[in-house]
Amino acid sequence: MGMIANYQESADQELEDLKGSADFVDAVEELQETKEILHICPVDGRELEQVGLCGMYGGGCGDHQEVKSDRLDTKEVLMEKAIAIDTCLGVLNGRDCVYLNQMKRDGLDTLTFMGDINGHLISRHRDEKRWFPYTLIFQRVLAYFACELDTYENMAMSGHLDDSSFDLIEDSSWLKSLPVREDFDKDIYQHYRLFTYDDVYNIIAVSYKLEVDV
Repeated sequence: MGMIANYQESADQELEDLKGSADFVDAVEELQETKEILHICPVDGRELEQVGLCGMYGGGCGDHQEVKSDRLDTKEVLMEKAIAIDTCLGVLNGRDCVYLNQMKRDGLDTLTFMGDINGHLISRHRDEKRWFPYTLIFQRVLAYFACELDTYENMAMSGHLDDSSFDLIEDSSWLKSLPVREDFDKDIYQHYRLFTYDDVYNIIAVSYKLEVDV
């Protein structure tokens, strides 16, 4: 917990230095926005008091050694944006939309999900079928993690339920923090997030392919 203590000391000293200045009120408001709340890192179970330290809004664990006592790190996390992916079935909506029957990863860095999509919770081909069997394939997977859905929402403070079940995370702090090999081009990777009925999957991969019989 030493890094968190250093973070708090730095923030307190910065606030103290600003007392009596025109920037004091703004600084107080900014600190309130980054109020410390207990969170658990989904990757290694480590307790973190500051949301921004772990990149939880993007759904991933950053390299703890890279944590700095600079509130800009937290601001960067809060700038992340989840963009609903428009699939061949349109946008997938709600907890009851995507059911997972099987997940597997092969030796070629391919991660495959198979199951059924609720035909009532899609924006295209809605109600044409009760269920659409699907195969969702992520290609050239660099990293991924899974978490039980309700636990994830409590941890990330990002309840979705009626929102998109399949997103692209723009400006992902998790992706930015990954210490990839020097011969890897980080710019070709994307951060995807998939909500199934039971679990949430965050995946760093180059691309995906969704196969559905419509």
